[in-house]
Order: sequence, then structure tokens, then C-alpha cells
Amino acid sequence: MDYGKRMLMAIFALVAVGCQTLPEHVTVVPGPRMAAAPLPGYVPGEFFEFSNGVRYTVAAVEGKRVRWRSDSGTRYRRHANFVLPDIERRSETSITRTTVSGDPGVLWPLGSVEKGYFRSASLFTRGGEVQSINPVERDWYCRVEGTRKVAVRAGRFDTYAIECRRDARFGGWRGTRTFYYAPAVGYYVLRVDRRPGRAASYRELVRHGFRSGYLPRAERRALRAVLLQALDANPDGQASAWRASSGRVAVRVLPTRSYAGERGERCREYQSIYRIEARQHRNVRQMCKQPDGAWKRVG
Repeated sequence: MDYGKRMLMAIFALVAVGCQTLPEHVTVVPGPRMAAAPLPGYVPGEFFEFSNGVRYTVAAVEGKRVRWRSDSGTRYRRHANFVLPDIERRSETSITRTTVSGDPGVLWPLGSVEKGYFRSASLFTRGGEVQSINPVERDWYCRVEGTRKVAVRAGRFDTYAIECRRDARFGGWRGTRTFYYAPAVGYYVLRVDRRPGRAASYRELVRHGFRSGYLPRAERRALRAVLLQALDANPDGQASAWRASSGRVAVRVLPTRSYAGERGERCREYQSIYRIEARQHRNVRQMCKQPDGAWKRVG
């Protein structure tokens, strides 16, 4: 059976199972025509939180490779191309290392490349012992299936749908993974996995934002000064702006609501709107002014 027929069968199977698996609030419908999407360039501090309870934060960028951390402390080394398996996944008890044969930029820019192939080989170590002498090899056949409008808990997004069929090196089909990539976010907002003998599973984007603690110390101080000035002086709806010295991170601090706290103190809700390249992250916070005049975060 040729690649096209196999992929078509996998897509029909995924749709049949995925429709039963996705909750009602998650919708996927045909999307609009979109410009080709370049490989995202991440900045330390960006984070993406999913419905499986895991929040991934960019810890460092090394060319087209990215170091990530989860809130549980698991560390990842990944290609900027999230379609590829993790280069390394390191937790307290295990390490998985994977090498990829093929172009690490496979499928990108999205919308200009229709399909691609790569092979992965993984070794697993647990408790300091390699679990298998021979690496686990897989063949991956990926295809850009066009655009989709996707609604998840994080919002509504125009996305590219990427379908990847995973074959065991000598054992046939082992799974199908579909990513829905939103250029406005710089990451996928929905991922659906189907494997033989199991119900389809999914993860949706719940929240995305930026952690200013990853900025250099001097820039953190400068950004906080802008925030405090906005909280003290700006009326609701008036923003103050700040830009990092690198020029890659621009921020608008926007007070949106003023209210009295439990003890009658002055409190404000505000948004920090981070623009990184062509994408945008929004944090919503609340702070209350203390008796000594300092602002303290309360939400």
C-alpha cells in the first residue's frame, strides 16, 4: 500500500476515534488560507500549559535547539521543530535520548512543504542502567493537511494541521499523531494521538504566557519599574510600554480593573501583553497595595 493510501486510512481512523474523544468545547473545522509559517524562534521565558497538567517553559535557546523545563523539574532538549521527538528527556529517574536521521527543518515553512520523512532511534536509561542495547527505531511519515480553525480552552486559533504516522522500523504502524500549530502562539494548541488497541488521547492548550523571571536582572528591574508606575498612575485602560534591550521582547502593561481588597486596600487587575516576533502572550495578574506602600501580587 503506498504512502498516500496509508495516510488517508490513518486520517479517517483518527477522525472517527478523535470525534469520540475530544470534549464538546474543543472544535476543529476547516480553516482559512494562511501565509506560509516559518519555524518559530523561541525566547527564554515563554511557556505553554496543557490539559495534561504540564507547563513547559523555554529555559534556553541554542541555535535551532531549545531547552525546556516542566514545573515538575523534567528537562528537555528539543528541536525548534516540535514535530521531531525530544533529543533528550531527563527526569529524576530516567533519561531518554533520541537521534533523528533527516532534515531537522522537515515540513517548514508550513504551507510551502507538503510532506516529509525522518527516522528516529531512541535509547532509554532508568536508574543509571540502559534498558536496551539496541535503540528503538521508528519511521515517521508527516504531511501538512491544510488549515483548521481550532477552539480550545486557551482560545480560538487559525492553525496548520500536521499529520504524522509513526511506524516501527520492522513492525508496521505504531501510531498517528496530529498537531494543530497556531502561528499566533508559536506552538501547537492541540495534539491528538492514536495508537493500536487504545482510545485516542489528546492534549489542548490551556494557557500560554511569558515568565519575566527569565529576563536578565537589570531588565527585570526596568520592567517592574514600568509595572509599578502603571499601577500607581495609569487609569484603567491606559497602557505603559517597555522593550527589552535585545528588541525581541516588547511588553504593554495594561491596568484593566481597580477594586477594593478585603481590608479596603487599593487593588488592581492588569494584563502584561508580551509580543515576541509575530506572536503574542498575555498574562493576567492582580496586585494590592500594602500599608507600607508596596504592591503585592494576590492573583
